[in-house]
Formats: sequence, C-alpha cells, structure tokens
Amino acid sequence: MDRLATAELLSEFERLTDDQRAVIALRIIGNLTLAETAKVLGRRIGAIKALQRRAILALQAALDYLE
Repeated sequence: MDRLATAELLSEFERLTDDQRAVIALRIIGNLTLAETAKVLGRRIGAIKALQRRAILALQAALDYLE
C-alpha cells in the first residue's frame, strides 16, 4: 500500500463514528473477542457486530475507490 492509499485509509478511519472506531481498535488492533469488546463498551454483542460490519464496509469502500 503506497502513502496515498495509507493516508486515504486513515482519513476514512477518522470519518467513522466514535463507536465504530472503538470497535475496530478493540477487535482488530486489540484482538479482543466480540464478547470482550461488548463488555468493554457496555454494548450487546449484536450491536458490536453491526458496528464492526458498518466500519469494515466503509473502509473497504475507501480501498475499492483507490484501486
């Protein structure tokens, strides 16, 4: 991934909602399970799944745009 793509992906990450960013940080960067993430954020597992899915779709769209 070149610098422009990395910058665009980081920019898209910053556009995510606070909850979406938190879920991505905990799940992907922190390697927490759905249950652990839900407990940390005080949310239900279903909400965590939905937040993660929306965040990943947004980031994926940014990557697709760059191709």
